[in-house]
Amino acid sequence: MYIHGLQYTTYFLGCTSDHWAFWQDLEYIVVPHIIKSYLEGDQEALQKHCGDACFNSVNAGIKERKKLQMTLDTKILSGPREVELKGAKLMEQGAPCFIWTFNMQQVNCLRDKEGEIIEGAVDDIRTVCYAMAVTRHPQLDKLDLEYPWQVSELAILWNQPGPRNDTGRSAEIAVSWVIHDDWMI
Repeated sequence: MYIHGLQYTTYFLGCTSDHWAFWQDLEYIVVPHIIKSYLEGDQEALQKHCGDACFNSVNAGIKERKKLQMTLDTKILSGPREVELKGAKLMEQGAPCFIWTFNMQQVNCLRDKEGEIIEGAVDDIRTVCYAMAVTRHPQLDKLDLEYPWQVSELAILWNQPGPRNDTGRSAEIAVSWVIHDDWMI
């Protein structure tokens, strides 16, 4: 699957593209930046690096938190882990789109304006599985971008408490995901 997915990235990005660089950009730059920006409510960064539909979706949650004067814990304890290319699709217009899944371990803690915890806890460690659709950014030369990729969709597939190991700390969980028939793998 791993090498097979890389063959598709080479096909879709072009023979001269460095698919390892794409994979590393995603794992070490794009994913941490987008998730951290979402948790922090950084609308400017998200608007720059997300397509319109994706931005409107994640921004709705950010707006609601700001309106209610609530904040999420922004700690990412580990991840992304289990980064997998799940599919690729040629789009009618523009660059092809790649679907990735990955896990992050995060603190599940929502606070009100006084700092009181209203959901979760400071020690409520969650393994969160995300799906992210990524394509080449259509405005590479117009915006001051941190990377050449645009997130066209972002979704939480599931989250669950991290299992406890014998040290009392959370351990990671592997993820599997069903692929839609119209995505090539």
